[in-house]
Amino acid sequence: MENKVFVSRTTHGRALNYMNFSFDRLTDNRYYSRLMMDAMPQYIDPIRLANRSECLSGRMCLDDMQRLSSMMASTEGHVDVELELSVDHFKIRNIQGQIRANIKLVCQRCLQTMDYVVNSKVMLGVIKKREQADQLPAKYEPLLVETDEVSLLDIIEDEIILAMPNTPLHDLTKDKEVCESVAKHFRLNSSNNSDNNKKGEGNKRENPFAILAQMKVKNKK
Repeated sequence: MENKVFVSRTTHGRALNYMNFSFDRLTDNRYYSRLMMDAMPQYIDPIRLANRSECLSGRMCLDDMQRLSSMMASTEGHVDVELELSVDHFKIRNIQGQIRANIKLVCQRCLQTMDYVVNSKVMLGVIKKREQADQLPAKYEPLLVETDEVSLLDIIEDEIILAMPNTPLHDLTKDKEVCESVAKHFRLNSSNNSDNNKKGEGNKRENPFAILAQMKVKNKK
């Protein structure tokens, strides 16, 4: 038996196309999307999916995440996503699950590319009004749903951004030798350039006096 979910969204005055997904019922009364095993939908109806106890599993491309792209050294790769949408015993619709990704960042110590593994839990409580956020249990982060559908891509991107380090640095227990040697090289080059600049400035400051001395010699003649 198959059921169909038609996902549409209108946001910022922009109408998006309808998408059609098929779900197969499992023995535990949950639905599992065969299509979502690979490509995740860009938009979902979290309220409807939570009421039906849906499970979503698949991958999303890092290259599609525009806000995150400026923080990464490379946009190659993907995010593995596993989500369960349900209604808890407090009658709160929620999204729970896990996201995993290997992201390329720039180490702020040596300025070289480094791998950063994101392995983050998702715990979102679906709300329709902002004031409902204060009523959520502490374990949930609020997800405001003001229209029928929301961007799943934005939700996953937000979760990754929240999991990013403030200052990306190589793990010195694994990459100490490479990272510190490169950082030392940059420090030496920076120091040499600074010394050269100071010498250059000193020479420039001497030039006016040399010109003045030459003028005095000419005047005496």
